[in-house]
Amino acid sequence: MIKIKKIKIKFRINVIKSIYLLAIVFFSAILISFSLFLYNSFYLSFVKISDIYELQNRVSLEAINIEKFEEVKWLIGEKQSVPFSDFDLIKNPFE
Repeated sequence: MIKIKKIKIKFRINVIKSIYLLAIVFFSAILISFSLFLYNSFYLSFVKISDIYELQNRVSLEAINIEKFEEVKWLIGEKQSVPFSDFDLIKNPFE
């Protein structure tokens, strides 16, 4: 009967050790997934925002070709000022 008690005690110790090991692995997995979530959701967002601000500052410092800008502005104005065609001259295919 003494041997049976020792086997039960060893079995209980192994079960307790395995439960602790599973708990450590489980919490480690949760910690790693939470860290990856924070990295992807927050840190990379802040990095991208800072890159955007940096690029905006670079673009605004470049010299603008005023002649080309005025030409494009004039062409857009010409495109918008084209009159509509006379729809009375178009034959209706459903009549």
